[in-house]
Amino acid sequence: MEVFYTNGGAKRYKDYIDKPFHDLSVKEFREMRRNNKSAISAQDMIEHYGVTPNDYVEFVQNTEGIALASEEKKYHKSRNALETSIPKKKEKFKGIELKAFRLLRGYSQKEMARKLNLPVDSIRNTESEKRYSNYGKEYMKTLKIKDSEKERVRSYLNGKSKGLELDREIPSMIKAEVRKRDGNKCSNCGRKGKLHFHHRTHFSKGGLHTAENLTLLCVPCHAKEHEDELVHGLISSMK
Repeated sequence: MEVFYTNGGAKRYKDYIDKPFHDLSVKEFREMRRNNKSAISAQDMIEHYGVTPNDYVEFVQNTEGIALASEEKKYHKSRNALETSIPKKKEKFKGIELKAFRLLRGYSQKEMARKLNLPVDSIRNTESEKRYSNYGKEYMKTLKIKDSEKERVRSYLNGKSKGLELDREIPSMIKAEVRKRDGNKCSNCGRKGKLHFHHRTHFSKGGLHTAENLTLLCVPCHAKEHEDELVHGLISSMK
């Protein structure tokens, strides 16, 4: 909770939800933004949670049930105009950072080589280099790494955090690849509608967000895969 004062000197409180920004639920986000007594602006949320304006906009646009308010669109537009007017330095990445970004997206070196149209040896050599790599821009563009993810990876590699937590959310480009491969239908029975992304090797057991480890299943087939787990009841209730 943070204290602030109105122009009239009245004391007000801003109740921030105590959890990482990207872990906020729709209900929690709405409560902070729509509280009549202490509504929290986009700028305040960005500063409090330490995310970038682009991360904030991306979170809102990709989360069903919330949308950008008119003042947030204006704020984002003005920030973009300011950022584009300032010459940017070319960002550099070390080989170990690029390797971490690749693993964060769940790609093997062979898959990465195919996506960048490079020999596997080039990927291997790039990621083992101790100096800055020439392929940083290509990695960032292909893997669509967010600023918050860059900070998390670098914090971990620099020993400032004890662990690198991977998002449970499957990257949109992986989802698109799986949907295309499975024909947007259950890979088990062919049913369409209410499809889930199922990890062949479960996420809780270290399964990665890779197209090879994911498949589309309808609700009944997905529930059957988890019939010996507590999650079975939750999945079944979503029919």
